[in-house]
Amino acid sequence: MVVSISDTHTALMAICSQSHLKAISITPPSPWFLSKPNLSSLALCPHCFRCNNSLLSKHLETEPKLVHRSVKTFTPATIANLDPGFDFLGCAIDGLGDFVSLRVDPDIFPSEISISSVNGIGDSALRFNKDPLLNFAGIGVMSTMKMLGIRSVVLSLSLNKGLPGGSGLGSITASVAATVVAMNEIFGKKLSDLDLVLAGLESAVMVSGYHADNIAPAIMARFVLIFCYEPMDLIRLSFSIDKELFFVIVTLDTTAPY
Repeated sequence: MVVSISDTHTALMAICSQSHLKAISITPPSPWFLSKPNLSSLALCPHCFRCNNSLLSKHLETEPKLVHRSVKTFTPATIANLDPGFDFLGCAIDGLGDFVSLRVDPDIFPSEISISSVNGIGDSALRFNKDPLLNFAGIGVMSTMKMLGIRSVVLSLSLNKGLPGGSGLGSITASVAATVVAMNEIFGKKLSDLDLVLAGLESAVMVSGYHADNIAPAIMARFVLIFCYEPMDLIRLSFSIDKELFFVIVTLDTTAPY
């Protein structure tokens, strides 16, 4: 089954108008590898997401069943710090992003994650360690596995970087977002968008602190306002379809350290 990731695919630098991040390639599980979730979040409206970070995350009591054997996801580039206050508003950019493939791998130990390959443009792939404990995408997967209560399934991750590292386009965040969405998809989408943002933040906090203005739009698309961090309160902003918004992005021949 192939699922389109985008409502419309406009010009290269248009505001990403896709719906919530979805898998673009799915393989059903093998017969041999053949649970209602307790979520820590509460969706107040179709575009509002809120939870209380002071409460412990509620993991699923029963390990969810494997729904797909392999999943491939794409996550768009993002631009953060769009507002004067910093860390409260970001948006997804159409046309650029990372691909992640996640598959069941019986050759590794249960409840572990293996990173089989990291490829990308320029030296972006070289900046990603293949040790999942030292890889931002790997940390995102493990956070999602913990939320889902995964104990018996073995998974392998392949990362294809479409974004140059240190470019200011959310390169690390794109990898993390694509990974947590793939992880959720392979087990039947038990977690909400807000849960995925929180899982991604476990990794993002290692890069630049507890800032959601990259990871939230990477997962939720379009403009996302972080109305409050405690409790986490996200608002997905919508604009009239007759208003075409574009960015002119200038990238320097230099790389920001990270």
